[in-house]
This record gives sequence, structure tokens and C-alpha cells, in this order.
Amino acid sequence: MSIHELNRAKLQERLQGLTSRLDAIETGLETNTQREWPANRASRVGDEFLVCVSQEAEDLAAVVGALQRFDSGTYGQCMLCGETISAARLEKAPTATLCKGCAMSVAGTRALGEEMRMDIYEKKADLIARINAAGEDRHEMLPELQSLVSELESHGNTVSANLKYMLAELEDEAREAEMDNFPI
Repeated sequence: MSIHELNRAKLQERLQGLTSRLDAIETGLETNTQREWPANRASRVGDEFLVCVSQEAEDLAAVVGALQRFDSGTYGQCMLCGETISAARLEKAPTATLCKGCAMSVAGTRALGEEMRMDIYEKKADLIARINAAGEDRHEMLPELQSLVSELESHGNTVSANLKYMLAELEDEAREAEMDNFPI
């Protein structure tokens, strides 16, 4: 029996197990009502339950996806580069969709994204502290704040209402300073 045939058998067994577990959870929900749980535990139990069901559903989707790739003849091919995923990788992770190289690249990109986000937030904290300490001349930091807001938005981060408010304040203060320096 080839590694692919073994993996297919493992995946079909896993599919049956996940389906049975999710069916049991559904049946349990139908027979147990929230009234039967002690009030102080209901929230915690509910949160733990949601995490469990969510993980089970993710596993189920991965297994179904792998079985569909078997049916379409693409099982064992990297979804990014099209190269063959190693047998060792598929033996350890039968639902793998990426070869080792692409998986490492994707993980590195995520880590880089997190590192960039942390750098931006450190800049933001530093700039806000300097603006708050600047006193009357804080409007001179407006271009730096505008640049930070643009950087946040370009990386897909939401600009907080507080930061937008500070930006509007500095814009107003810059206009007022410009008006004060306007010769009459």
C-alpha cells in the first residue's frame, strides 16, 4: 500500500471520527439546555464548547479538502508552487496543502507582518508621547502623525478614533498657528 493510500485511509477514518463527534455534540445540544448548567459555569463552559466545536469544524474542513484533492488528483501537490509535497511531510500532516518551502515562506511572511505591526505600534506610542509633551508647538509634528496614519492604513490596520481625533486637533492647531503668523 502506497503512502497516498495509507493517508487516504487515515483521512477517511478521521472524517468518520470527526463526523461522529460533531453529531454527538449536536445531539448533546438538543438534549441539554442551558438551564441544566450551573449559572456561574455556563459562560466558561459555553466558551470552551465554542472553541472545541470551532477546532473540530476546522479539522473537518481540512480532512474534506484533502479527500477532495485525492478525488481531483491533486493530493500531494503544493497549492502555491505546484511542486510535490514530500511523503514524510504528508505522513506527518496528511491534510498539508503546502510543500515545506512554501509553508516556511508563508510562516515567515506572517512573522514579518507581525514584526512590522509591532514596529508601527512602537512608533505610534513614541510619537503620541512626544506630541503630548510638546506643548504649544505640537502642531509641528503633524506631518509625522499624518505619515504614521498613512503607514497604519497601508498595512491594513484600523486607525483608532483617538488617533483620528489627535490628527484633527493637530490639523486645527496648525491652521491656527498659520493664521497667527499671517501678516495683516
